[in-house]
Amino acid sequence: MKKILLIFGMIVFTFSMNAQSSEMEFVNQAEGQTKSEIFSKVSKWIALTYNSANDVVQLSDIEGGNIVVKAKTSTTVYSKGVPATSDYDYSLSVSVREGKYKVLITISKFPHDLNGGDVDDDIINKTSDIYDRFPKKVKKVIGEKDEFVKTAISMAKDMQSQLRGFCESINLGLYNSIVKSDSDDW
Repeated sequence: MKKILLIFGMIVFTFSMNAQSSEMEFVNQAEGQTKSEIFSKVSKWIALTYNSANDVVQLSDIEGGNIVVKAKTSTTVYSKGVPATSDYDYSLSVSVREGKYKVLITISKFPHDLNGGDVDDDIINKTSDIYDRFPKKVKKVIGEKDEFVKTAISMAKDMQSQLRGFCESINLGLYNSIVKSDSDDW
């Protein structure tokens, strides 16, 4: 069991080391709200969401209407009951204008389309190459190459889905704080 965990950990690590960034962007309306009001609500959301907003906020430009946060998240996927966890750096960029705002979330070192596209063919090639380098003893433990590749693809899709959900939850949290909140009515 530990060998399987180690093997899947190596696969996830390999994909992360060779990966590029993936992004999700949302443009939301905040009708009737000024740039200043929206900016203030974004700042408040960041302060309430992150353990130490001062540590994660990299830019807070009220005049330009831009806030940039850099932080970390992780995903855990399971294969045959064995967890594999990967950590990802991400940046959250919020640009504010009168009556609307844009949210851009960039996940570093994740090579797959967060907008629901297929897991790219590169994962198949990398997984096959990794499998080919394993000693025969390891191959006996993990099984056939096709099954190994299918498992890696499944795990990558699970990570993709979790990170997409993560991005959507950030957008929803901001939306609820900006559009749905009525701070004057308590």
